[in-house]
Parts: sequence; structure tokens; C-alpha cells
Amino acid sequence: MYHECYCDWIAIYVTAEFVHESDRQSNIMELAPNLYPDFLVLTKLCRRSKVGKLLPDALYVHVSVLPTLDPLLQDYENEARQIAISIESATLVKFNTEKPSISYLVYPDFNSDPHPALQASIQVDLRSGEVNHRNYSNTTNSFILHRKENFVTTDYPHYQQFAALTRQEEALGLLDNPRSIALVLLGNNGYQSIASPFKGIR
Repeated sequence: MYHECYCDWIAIYVTAEFVHESDRQSNIMELAPNLYPDFLVLTKLCRRSKVGKLLPDALYVHVSVLPTLDPLLQDYENEARQIAISIESATLVKFNTEKPSISYLVYPDFNSDPHPALQASIQVDLRSGEVNHRNYSNTTNSFILHRKENFVTTDYPHYQQFAALTRQEEALGLLDNPRSIALVLLGNNGYQSIASPFKGIR
């Protein structure tokens, strides 16, 4: 069962979830160039990963998780890293499972902000070597994170705090409507009291 990741993307993901797997693999083969004859292998490794948040079209992991991934995925990400060059500020890594593409997502204060907003992204197209930079710092409707424990391993320093916050939000029904999660989490009157355990965490 896939967990929702970004409120504004859920409609796309829900639609994608019902695509027949054979059709998905056919589309992948059309997108993947000869440069990546093992792209389907990489895709399967993403889908079988025991860490990270898996959605129908991508695997999202915190940068701290990278050393724990399958060696093939580590090599694949390292290639993208060499092309992107400057990714020091990246918080999450997105492994696209439908085309050879890796994105580095910047979420400032990932540890201390209960629901950090996406500030920037660096997308690397491993077919063409093209790098696309996007800045979301001035966006009023940014993608925000929730269920942060899904992006990290259980031994991550703040895993327990992340998981506790998710349990509280689930109990209050704050995560019931994927399409309005951002408005609920950022505008709910009880948000500050729920988030209070995160104050001061670095």
C-alpha cells in the first residue's frame, strides 16, 4: 500500500497506481535508452527497497539512506551525483522508476521542521546528461513533507520523533484527506501544540 507523499501530486499518483504493471514496464522500456539496458533491474531494486518511501513512479530516500541501498543503486546515484556536481544541500533523493532520472530535493530544517516545504530541486536526466534546477522558495503552495519516518532508517536520530508525530496526526485525522494535507497541517489550530516536541531539534 503506497503512502501519499506530496499533497498536490496525489491525483497523479492515484491514477498511476491503477496502470497495469505490464503496460508500465512497456512504457519504461520505451523511455529507457540503450545506455541503460539494466534500467528495469534498477527499477525492481527500487520497488524492493526496504527503506525509503515508494510511490508508483519513484522511490524517495533521505540522503543518509544512500549507503544502505543496493550497490547497483548506489552506483547509479553516484553517476547522477557526478553530473549534478553541487548537491550538498540535498535532503532527499528521488529515484524515478519510469525513466533514467534522479532528482535531489532540498528541504531545509528537515530534522526540526515537522513539515518542511520544498525549497529547490536538481533533476538529472541520465540519458542526456541534462541538469534542471528549480527554485520553489517563493512558491505559495509548496510541496510539504509528512510521515518523515518513511524516508529514513529506524536508527536515524529523529526517527522516533517523526513516527510519534505521524501517530498523533493520524489520531486527529489530519492525514485523512491527501488533497488538503498541506492546508490542514499548515493551518490547523492544533498544529503548533502537536509540533512542539520538534522545537529545538537539530
